[in-house]
Amino acid sequence: MGQKRFDDSNPDEEIEKIIQEIVNKHNGNYGYRRIDMELRKRGYIVNHKT
Repeated sequence: MGQKRFDDSNPDEEIEKIIQEIVNKHNGNYGYRRIDMELRKRGYIVNHKT
């Protein structure tokens, strides 16, 4: 507890890649609402805290 371990994998790595893909596709013009909508269309439901 307390310190992050460097050997742990990132459970959100896949979602982060998809979000970056969406942002790049739309030249950074999508805000969090549009990104959330696009993720839901692709079948991903992401908590706002992620």
